[in-house]
Amino acid sequence: MTIIVSIAASAQTEAQLRELDSARKALAFSGMVYPYIDSSPGYLGGEEKWSRYVNAADLMQETIRKAKEEKVPAGRYMVVVRFAVNADSTLSDIKPIGKKAGYGFEEAAIKLVQGSGKWVPAHVEGRHIKSYIQLPISFTIIRND
Repeated sequence: MTIIVSIAASAQTEAQLRELDSARKALAFSGMVYPYIDSSPGYLGGEEKWSRYVNAADLMQETIRKAKEEKVPAGRYMVVVRFAVNADSTLSDIKPIGKKAGYGFEEAAIKLVQGSGKWVPAHVEGRHIKSYIQLPISFTIIRND
């Protein structure tokens, strides 16, 4: 009796898994933004290259310089930018989310992401898909005056 119940439960689970797999594949080929992905989107070249890009960006240096001139208090200001990495590696729907930092940091973070070039899109069932990413960007103001 125990064995029969166990087999029946297993058969039901297998049927549910097949149905879920079928739905997953249908969504992967539909062009919709997919809630489950096989591999995440990322910056072309990885985190180290992203870090180099951010640190070398004239936009970041100019934004920090302007903030110091405007007497923005010392501290670390965080902007979280949400955007879509499209199936063709381009970006869209770029906008800041969460608590506002102010001082022009949101605008600078958007421009930084816009100028970052192509990204590696997420994958589902072996296909590139559109997915969203949230990326924190920090601005650190150090006062020497």
